[in-house]
Amino acid sequence: MFPADGVHGFGGVQVAFYAYVALTCALTGGLWLLGLPTELTVVAFVPIGGLLLIPFWPLFTAQHPEHDDEAPQ
Repeated sequence: MFPADGVHGFGGVQVAFYAYVALTCALTGGLWLLGLPTELTVVAFVPIGGLLLIPFWPLFTAQHPEHDDEAPQ
């Protein structure tokens, strides 16, 4: 496999990842503000993050850098 073509896609992956982390933290913090005990809020962070991977996965794959497999050696 040849290197990715420049930096294409890395900015898009970074934006999608930051949005994913921010939304996971916001939803977890929202549960805490609604009165969920801290111990359960920490535990809820993992399933919330896992469930948010479902809608975010197409964003990650769409922005993934492409490799040039047809390049001459």
